[in-house]
Amino acid sequence: NSPNSIIVQNKRGKLVAAGTINRRFAAIRGVLRYAYTQGYTEHRLWDDTQSIVTAKGAKKVKPRPFEPEEEKALMASPMPPRDRLLLQFVITTGARLDEIALLEWGQLHSDKTEDGKTVFWIDVIDSIVKNNPSKRRIPVLSKVWDLIQQHPKSTNEKEPNRLFTYPRGKDGKAQNKASRAMNAHCR
Repeated sequence: NSPNSIIVQNKRGKLVAAGTINRRFAAIRGVLRYAYTQGYTEHRLWDDTQSIVTAKGAKKVKPRPFEPEEEKALMASPMPPRDRLLLQFVITTGARLDEIALLEWGQLHSDKTEDGKTVFWIDVIDSIVKNNPSKRRIPVLSKVWDLIQQHPKSTNEKEPNRLFTYPRGKDGKAQNKASRAMNAHCR
């Protein structure tokens, strides 16, 4: 560790990743370069110190899937019914969190097969999705379908057709708020 090393901790006291620190400094560096190019300063403030300042952060941690015991413990933990239903959707369908958080009642479908069995699915063809191949129909387990039918309707005052009340961000997505809610339970 050099005397000019920067060590940053998050709110929980854990070390912040070096990549995060460097991204934040990139924004500061842009402002300082702008100041230099516009004549507000005579020196290239950031470039003079960049070589001696290094970010020391936590090593990158690769995400791993939950073990079956961890999933059971998570599902057994206390959480609001809305969060539990969202989590059950994500676990059983493999759909992206935002696809489920933005679900509308009109996207839920059921139909009979030729042998008389009922199948359930979610239609995200006309939804906000990551890319064109993500426009698809997602099968839903019958047990999760039963939970959906018990879920109260019109709980979202601004958008009464949506299943969940996670607010949308400026980008029209709800994944930030839904992710925060889920991360609190996962931690």
